[in-house]
Amino acid sequence: MFSAENMALLAEEVCGCRAEVLSGGLGGDNAATVIAHLWGRQPVLIPYDEDYNHEPCQRSGHRAHWAVASGVLLGLAPGSHFLSFGSTAVREVFVLAKQGKSLRYQLWSLDSVAQSNEQLRTMGPQRAQDGTLEDSDLLRASQ
Repeated sequence: MFSAENMALLAEEVCGCRAEVLSGGLGGDNAATVIAHLWGRQPVLIPYDEDYNHEPCQRSGHRAHWAVASGVLLGLAPGSHFLSFGSTAVREVFVLAKQGKSLRYQLWSLDSVAQSNEQLRTMGPQRAQDGTLEDSDLLRASQ
């Protein structure tokens, strides 16, 4: 299932949550929205290209999968204090994510997930019958 809209409907039906689709990738305002959502202990479903070790890669969408992000780790500048998500003290952002086939959670840099998400453009030939690929949509769910 590659449609973010269909995934949102499925999440709402199965999880009893309210899902919102974010378009335009993981940059700018969407990055702050995703970080705040994860900080609030709410999951985010992110489409990305999955490498053989389940980490994000860039294969033009030929290995597109969904990951569930359930946490965030903020790397701060030495000696600084966290004030807000837009603060210059935040140097690095990592998400705690899990791909459905993986047995373990992994920490991925938000930048690597964003780059993988952004380049989803075509569907792999073996998946041509699976569904439709939307442009880098994200999905966040609220209880």
